[in-house]
Amino acid sequence: MDFRIISSKSLFLLITIFFIFLSWNLKTFSLFLISILFFLFFINKFINKNKIFLILCSILITLIVVEIFIPYLPQNNKNIYAYYDESSTANSRGYRDIIDGMGFVPKEGSYKSKKISAETNEIIFDVTYNIGYDNFRKNLFPGKANVHLFGGSMTFGYGLDENETLSYYLWNNHSLKTKNFGVQGYGIHQALFLIENLDKSAFNGVNILLTGPLHIRRSACKVPYAYGTPIYKKEDGYAVYDGICIFKKNIFIKIFDKSNISKLYYKAFIKYGKTNDKDVEQYLSIVRSIKRKTNENNSKLIIAYLSSKDNYFNNTSFNNRKLFNNLSEISDRIIDITLADNLDKLDKKYIIHKLDKHPSALANKERANKLAPILKEVLKK
Repeated sequence: MDFRIISSKSLFLLITIFFIFLSWNLKTFSLFLISILFFLFFINKFINKNKIFLILCSILITLIVVEIFIPYLPQNNKNIYAYYDESSTANSRGYRDIIDGMGFVPKEGSYKSKKISAETNEIIFDVTYNIGYDNFRKNLFPGKANVHLFGGSMTFGYGLDENETLSYYLWNNHSLKTKNFGVQGYGIHQALFLIENLDKSAFNGVNILLTGPLHIRRSACKVPYAYGTPIYKKEDGYAVYDGICIFKKNIFIKIFDKSNISKLYYKAFIKYGKTNDKDVEQYLSIVRSIKRKTNENNSKLIIAYLSSKDNYFNNTSFNNRKLFNNLSEISDRIIDITLADNLDKLDKKYIIHKLDKHPSALANKERANKLAPILKEVLKK
């Protein structure tokens, strides 16, 4: 018996197990590839097919080199990202709470959020979010709101203090008591859950949906942050609750998702599937259900539309005009408040920063000016 062969086999097997263990725990793709490489060295003594062995080893070594050196490749724009300062409590676990069936809501309290340019160390924003006992932005007015505003981060006022949000300007500049039910990452599916299951609809007032094509993929469970949020199926034109969004990921996908190669892959291919007509129809069915429930509460539904580039509708028969017309037929009133042809063409004064395209305080102020006359007209009826 050749003990040298046995010891080399054992060494390769031990190294394989060691690197698999590390990659499993650290979710490091490069270590996972290295473990496969050593496993090939281990089994090569058994399969004795050198050409296949060399081809596989060459592929693995190439992938390992690419994975390691991607972060060091030159970028077209070095100033491409920003990060949250360590003082940002709005990015901690303590900020998050869970409502069964709906997913994430902020916890009551005050939270700091500070974002910095990684290249220049410029402060992009440094704000405080004050969250009330009801898990949403605190009201800045006394008494009860008769206007309820639903949406995602643009509604919430991501990157803005409470006196810079859309709901603030509707109240402060136009005397419209507006409750802000916006939360980062939300879509209209959370709005429907809030209205149907948590009685967050306005009574004898107005519900506003700040929405557009950017919400279609969210309600279709085709973005990573949709995990744990409500899923609705279309029945007779309306939305019926069908559980929560769950992505079934095995450990190999979790490891790959942490890799540098995956970033390139997901730029070329949509991660959770392409948008299709079924997704748009599902989105519209959710709006119909919101409208029905809104009217049951003797309120009106206004849609504040945000137009997106038409590539949001790739692989569908829709475009901005067609979606707008469909929403117009469902809602009581609709108005485009984009302030440009689409969100990608906004003037820089309407965004927080070139590294963060969320609305600026000025954008919210001007959008409030567009919305206020319609709200007052509807509330008088």
